[in-house]
Amino acid sequence: MAPSSSSAQRLPHLASRIWFATCGGAVAWGFHGALCAVFSTHACSTGYAGPQNVPGSRVWLGLITLVALAVTLFAAWVSWRDWRVSSAGHPESRMDVPGVAQYMGLVGLIANLIFALGILWAGLPVILLGLCARTR
Repeated sequence: MAPSSSSAQRLPHLASRIWFATCGGAVAWGFHGALCAVFSTHACSTGYAGPQNVPGSRVWLGLITLVALAVTLFAAWVSWRDWRVSSAGHPESRMDVPGVAQYMGLVGLIANLIFALGILWAGLPVILLGLCARTR
């Protein structure tokens, strides 16, 4: 049976949503790491992260961390929702290969939770350590 025109129009939207749910945390984690490295390197090399400016630098790095964490948790929620809908056999979740939406939803949920922990782990030094502290 051929899919109806309305379900065929929904498939690109469904596919992009599933890909966001699967890869959103990884992309947010990558941008978080890159932005924090660039920002903290710039802040330390220009003296912006001196004792009088540490709260401002920490606020910006904290905001970057919170935005990345929010994107990752939103992707995890979308992934969880897609996994539940596809597990229930909802007709909207059907793709070309059976089980793809369910598999990608579960993989996305697990991956996004791991990337959320990674973002939290990378954001801890902003709170606990000095911005320009060197390790031994």
